[in-house]
Amino acid sequence: MKEPILILKERKGSGTYRDQDYPTWERHVLRWPTVGTADELRSARSSLMLALSFWDIHNLIDLGVGSDPGAGAGPEAGAGDDALFIHSALPARRTARSRPRTSDA
Repeated sequence: MKEPILILKERKGSGTYRDQDYPTWERHVLRWPTVGTADELRSARSSLMLALSFWDIHNLIDLGVGSDPGAGAGPEAGAGDDALFIHSALPARRTARSRPRTSDA
């Protein structure tokens, strides 16, 4: 059986999940059946693989990664062994589009 790719619905703008916090294209994607909030995905976190950028790392807290599954999220929840965190310090590869333009002076 193929496992679905799940999409984490992040808190934005207001810090809640209001539709107005998301651009139109993102609202469309967030209606897919494979989308879930951190609260909805927390119970399955030990069987998930997350691909997060540096700027998305805060989602680990919302998911309660590293805490006891029954204790909720946050540092007071205690240390758990349900996750492996791998940090890559390599910068993203720059493409011709992302390189700054130089003047022809």
